[in-house]
Amino acid sequence: MWNLDTEWQELIIRATSVFAFLFLVFRFWGKKHFGDLTPFDLILLLIMSEAVQNALVGDDKGIPAAFITIGTMVIINIILNKVSFHFRVAEKVIEGVPKVLIKNGRLNKKLMHQETITDQELHEALRMQGVMDVDEVFQATLEANGSISVVKKKDEPFMKRIFH
Repeated sequence: MWNLDTEWQELIIRATSVFAFLFLVFRFWGKKHFGDLTPFDLILLLIMSEAVQNALVGDDKGIPAAFITIGTMVIINIILNKVSFHFRVAEKVIEGVPKVLIKNGRLNKKLMHQETITDQELHEALRMQGVMDVDEVFQATLEANGSISVVKKKDEPFMKRIFH
């Protein structure tokens, strides 16, 4: 239980490799998947977590292997947070950037296609924020975390006073 069957350096390399691979997968998977997980997304995440378990620790089932692996991933996360906080370019790469889906009532169909957002999904997000018609929208933004924020045309003058 407390014995380390795998070299600690190997555990760090395994954890770093799996973290980097999953980071790339999730970064390119698309933002919409994180704003609202579907049952299929959740199933995929559960299967992925099971699939990477052996890649992280190999045959080592001991507690030290788990501690080293978890510690490595936490340290990587802390480093990425610090880097993205201090460097704007890194923040854009690590966190992503918001993208405008609707501007002055006009849909950005090209972006919706790139992000695989259907009309139905967009209209659902609008309804959840009290908007029944796209023409009411000054701007709808797909945020870096996958959520969709909406500024109604009637709120536009107020928003301009706050942010300008």
